[in-house]
Amino acid sequence: MAHFNGHVRQLAAIPERLLAPLSERVASIGELWAVANETKPNNFDCFSSTRHIVFQFPDDLNSHQHSTYTNYWPDWRTLIEPIILAATRCYEYADGQTARIMLANVAPGGRIDRHVDEMASADLPHKIHVPIQTHPKARFFEGNAVYHLRRGFAYEVNNKIPHGVDNGSEAERVHLIFDFYDGSPHPAGAPPAA
Repeated sequence: MAHFNGHVRQLAAIPERLLAPLSERVASIGELWAVANETKPNNFDCFSSTRHIVFQFPDDLNSHQHSTYTNYWPDWRTLIEPIILAATRCYEYADGQTARIMLANVAPGGRIDRHVDEMASADLPHKIHVPIQTHPKARFFEGNAVYHLRRGFAYEVNNKIPHGVDNGSEAERVHLIFDFYDGSPHPAGAPPAA
């Protein structure tokens, strides 16, 4: 069962002072998109027009509890961590942890086919999107609903129902995407073991 059973919900406003440095870095990436995409661990068919720079990924798709940071993380950490903190403050977890962190770039006119994240490592964590570069014609589909995820906000999406993207604009659509969960021994709402 997914930790979040609803549809897209806005979590928090993300200040421009946090987004701007990451946006500037994304604008200067150049060939890194192609290089990082060649070795990405999430090389799934639905991402045929999407390039990724993966910073963290589960070691085993059967569990979210053990993951590894890639070699890209040290150069991006100071730009991304403050955004993650701002986006997840509302959860008030004793030990908030990430299981995945990545930048996803959907090409102009590109799409992410509707799919469900069926791996067990995606069952519990919250799936968070923070638009870095977007356009009103970049649409996110979840179930039968259609959304435009606006810059300046963090959103939780339900990755356990059919979802996808259609970038109908002439610009790249870039989101910071990460999985977030409570890593404390007794997560909020869970009774302590007897």
